[in-house]
Amino acid sequence: MDLNAIPSSTGWTDGASAVLPPEPSSPPACQVPACRIQQSIGLAIRRRRRLIDMTLRDLADACGVSFQQIHKYEAGVCSVSAVQLWKIGVALGVPVTYFFERLSATERT
Repeated sequence: MDLNAIPSSTGWTDGASAVLPPEPSSPPACQVPACRIQQSIGLAIRRRRRLIDMTLRDLADACGVSFQQIHKYEAGVCSVSAVQLWKIGVALGVPVTYFFERLSATERT
């Protein structure tokens, strides 16, 4: 990076190179807050687990995590990694897409 670069109203320039495009002024309308997605996934995990009469401990053992961690996923407090979501889906007998079905069409795009 050129330490002599100076800011301009549209980006950084060193006088010889092209001006960088400006940062977007607002996020796209289709962007959903991560907490909303976490809560929706957590709710889907809890509903499916209860539907098949599986305890937190049973699901945790099947996934290789503590029951407290599963509780945090269900409460929407922690994000679930893709690998962990796959393991949860296998343990609950559902495809990964199951966890996203309750998100509205506008939230999925």
